[in-house]
Amino acid sequence: MKRLISAAILFVFVIAAYSVSLWYITDACKETKALIDECEEAYKNGGDAYNKAEELKRLWDKKEGPLSFFVTHDSIDEIELAISELCVYSKAEEENDFKERIENIKMLLHQVGEDTTFSMHSVF
Repeated sequence: MKRLISAAILFVFVIAAYSVSLWYITDACKETKALIDECEEAYKNGGDAYNKAEELKRLWDKKEGPLSFFVTHDSIDEIELAISELCVYSKAEEENDFKERIENIKMLLHQVGEDTTFSMHSVF
């Protein structure tokens, strides 16, 4: 009976930890996507896309530490590199390079969310 209780407590702990990590990852991705959309909109409207990109970089710097507990470091580093490139291209005149970085970040964030949600694809 003691083993069953220990297993049940461990199971509840694992489910709680997974729920917290999923909530944090989802929240971080949602915040990042919102800033990406603002940055893209600022670039389209001739606004200050560089400041939005810098704000995005500061947000990611704040979120990447806790995310490293839940997500592979390669994914976090790829997103960080893409955000740094976005800061550079937000000042450039070439719209295609800027849009390519925006879409790259969106795709990487989607992958992070997809890799952490519970599904048959992520299990196998």
